[in-house]
Amino acid sequence: MATNRALLLLSCGVLLVVAPVHGEEKHLSDRARALTGALTELQQKPSDPLLQQRYLNAFPHDYKSFLQLFGPDRELYDGYDFISVLPSLAKELTPRREFFWWG
Repeated sequence: MATNRALLLLSCGVLLVVAPVHGEEKHLSDRARALTGALTELQQKPSDPLLQQRYLNAFPHDYKSFLQLFGPDRELYDGYDFISVLPSLAKELTPRREFFWWG
């Protein structure tokens, strides 16, 4: 019986610690919200050139603003999704050249 009571108290203690952390909402800055929205739209229509440009416009353009979003302990620190889309945009937005082979 003492073991059951100890387990119950331990379980309640864990719930008191975990519940507030799990229930916290992440409040994003306007810049982070704009980038997140642009990424969501781009993921829904990846070949839309207007959405591609909107994403690139929302993405940080200098190192300082990049670190403000993606630096350690920043709101988008684990920003793999935001960065992993860039190579596909580079391929999509690179001007295509037609090569003609004259035989």
